[in-house]
Amino acid sequence: MPEDPVEREWLFWRDAPKIIASGGLIDPGYLDGFHRLGCGYVRRCYQLSLEAHTNRDFADQFESLSLMFVDNPTANALALEREKRRGLVVYLGLIRRLWAAFYLSLGDPQFLEGAFDSAPGPLPSPVERQALYDPAFFADPATHWPDDRRVALHDMFDRAVSFLVSHELAHHARGHLSFLRQTMGVEAKMTVAKRFNFWNSTRITMDLISWRH
Repeated sequence: MPEDPVEREWLFWRDAPKIIASGGLIDPGYLDGFHRLGCGYVRRCYQLSLEAHTNRDFADQFESLSLMFVDNPTANALALEREKRRGLVVYLGLIRRLWAAFYLSLGDPQFLEGAFDSAPGPLPSPVERQALYDPAFFADPATHWPDDRRVALHDMFDRAVSFLVSHELAHHARGHLSFLRQTMGVEAKMTVAKRFNFWNSTRITMDLISWRH
């Protein structure tokens, strides 16, 4: 029986120190409705970004690349590299917090005041905040929100997820992980660390901005 490539990647990455330290890999198929849909949203943005760069001169940097999710409440994503394989890791907390931030903002009448024809839709009370993650509203927004704000909610979330996925892919495309290892010996971790000084942080940030545009 042929080996399942998804399972092979799971077995390869699951014991990576950074993966373990971040909370461990999680299979979106076993998550609740909101998180399963959210991971699917991220995967769609990931696939669209890869397809958009298929013919670019850095496309080889996306070979042996895996998209993974970890069970961590922090709003974060990582670019990882291990034994010539590359990974993009998204924390579940990033999905939750992005969605909640736009949901709550668009429910505030002072947010982008004057930009909408409608008044904000109702928001859950603080004790009912779990309602923010209603999978039905995430997948197909309910009618209790005005059309223009529902469209804006999904558009903002889509743009934010697309940007963050592209940002992490750009670390691979631009060879930033190799740069860190060669200059500072930092192990495949694209987050601000004590050894990640201002000069290198600024250089990589500006490089990402130029790549994005």
